[in-house]
Amino acid sequence: MVRMKLAGLSTIKELSFDLENRSLTVFHEGGLEAIKTAIASLNFGDTITESGPYDGTITADDDITDRKLLWTVLVINFSVFAGEIIFGLIAQSMGLVADALDELSDAFVYGLSLYAIAGTLQVKKRIAKVSGVFQLALAL
Repeated sequence: MVRMKLAGLSTIKELSFDLENRSLTVFHEGGLEAIKTAIASLNFGDTITESGPYDGTITADDDITDRKLLWTVLVINFSVFAGEIIFGLIAQSMGLVADALDELSDAFVYGLSLYAIAGTLQVKKRIAKVSGVFQLALAL
């Protein structure tokens, strides 16, 4: 929701989310008022804890951590898919085969997320739409 709310602001260069600590770092150029107004309209109880000049550099540590985590869950999901599909077919268990396909869909979404991490905001929006349509199609 935050990404979508801030998507129209051309002054924003990068968003860095820390979900564990419920914080957001906004790298931007220019004034802060439009950003404050957009975030406040979400009614999440926002507070600015720090503000400083943007020097044009962004630390990529968060992206590296996110990539490692996504690769880990991707490998786990795909491994579980492979095991369940093999044993489901051997045991003729449609329950295992169905769960294997669910694991495959999760792995597909994680793969899309890996691609999105390095992309621009437009790429991230497109990938989110593709992922949503894919999940909806699976649900139907």
